Amino acid sequence: MTTTHWSTADIPDQSGRVALVTGASSGIGRAAAAALVSAGFEVVGTSRHTAGVAPLAGVRFVDLDITSDESE
Repeated sequence: MTTTHWSTADIPDQSGRVALVTGASSGIGRAAAAALVSAGFEVVGTSRHTAGVAPLAGVRFVDLDITSDESE
């Protein structure tokens, strides 16, 4: 049995496409957002509180709290 390992280098060029990443302010969400930017995506990242979130090149952060009916 042959195992093929996938990496972010395997993502084809995605220029002109938009990706939405929830929880992009830290952890796996932040790593995913960075990888998608590297592949050419325009990335919109969401977080409950974007104030104080460290900027990430190529990512536009938007406040989104899915537990709140008032959140946009």
